[in-house]
Amino acid sequence: MEAVLIKNDRFKYLSEVAPPPETKKAYDSWKIEDSKTNVDLILCNQPSELKLVKNCLTAKDMWEKLERTYQSKGPARKANLLKRLLQLKMETNYKIWIFSSIKI
Repeated sequence: MEAVLIKNDRFKYLSEVAPPPETKKAYDSWKIEDSKTNVDLILCNQPSELKLVKNCLTAKDMWEKLERTYQSKGPARKANLLKRLLQLKMETNYKIWIFSSIKI
């Protein structure tokens, strides 16, 4: 997800590099770019994850919410990830070589 934002020159809207400007004209331009960043974030997430960020006002808010949710290193998060890993099933149209390159 971060790579897509960097490629599209939108990562700056998630940091302090591009905070909301003070003037109306500059703010309107910033808001358009922030909205495009929101769209990039939405497109990179699963539909089930969208409920987590539906009330976020800016791309930075959305990014921070996702970061707090998924950067957890606690035992509950590890158990959840292990459960999801064990429940993965290969779809019929997938090829095994796709999965052989995954590094854990």
